[in-house]
Amino acid sequence: ELTGLSLACFTGGRLDLGRAQGTPTVVNLWASWCAPCREELPVVQELADTAGDQLRVLGVDSQDRAAAGASFADDAGVTLPTAYDEDGEVATALGLRGLPHTVFLAADGSVAHVQVGQVQSLAEFRELVAEHLGVQL
Repeated sequence: ELTGLSLACFTGGRLDLGRAQGTPTVVNLWASWCAPCREELPVVQELADTAGDQLRVLGVDSQDRAAAGASFADDAGVTLPTAYDEDGEVATALGLRGLPHTVFLAADGSVAHVQVGQVQSLAEFRELVAEHLGVQL
């Protein structure tokens, strides 16, 4: 359950994870110190670039230093909305340990699926989105 969780964005403002209702949403939890996350994040950005208005794609820099996360996201060319979660509130709310994780939220805001570990390719993300959210990209 992510409703009520509001996190500061790297670019200013706040990202309200519960406000995603109405549109299926993919939330990727990552950290700059996590090697698989560093490989996966550009693929998450590819997903965001191809999603159009069918799907929201959000990033959450979890259990990391804000400066390190923002620097890595910038170096990686990440433009998707990305929030900062120093204390790991999102992971705690979902009972997750370790990174990366990708959370698939249905249009009603409910958790449809949690992918543990790295997604290897855009094709794999497309399959997961189709299977768990019913969205064809």
